[in-house]
Amino acid sequence: MKSFLTALFLFVSVPALASGHQCPTEQQRGRLTAFRDQLAAAESPEAARDMALSQTRLDHVAIHKAAAFLKDADLQSEDQRLTVFEDGIRNSSTQAEVAGQFDKLMGDHLLRGCLYDPVEIVLIVVGFVLGIIPGIVLLFLFC
Repeated sequence: MKSFLTALFLFVSVPALASGHQCPTEQQRGRLTAFRDQLAAAESPEAARDMALSQTRLDHVAIHKAAAFLKDADLQSEDQRLTVFEDGIRNSSTQAEVAGQFDKLMGDHLLRGCLYDPVEIVLIVVGFVLGIIPGIVLLFLFC
């Protein structure tokens, strides 16, 4: 697993770091928008929260797995940012409010580019290994 992550990190991070500011693509924004629409159409607020949190739990797994790989990295800041995002989901009382958390996540980055540090790139890559939505959430969260 470590060899795979090292190769994946180098494959993704070298071009990303060389090109400067990075942003989630329109395709990634579209995937997250489609997920947001699923949340808004969920049967109940509880179902919307469960659907959203099932994806962010995978982001916590990504952070935990990366911590084992990046032994010297302090990932508390990244974990805290994810927890704050999840708190917004947990405190939402309607499906629209749950979906709105993803609108807010995507909207916060419309006017600026993103510059990911190497640790964030590893976390994003591991997020994508675990699933499309977890990877995209980390792209926006760390932007």
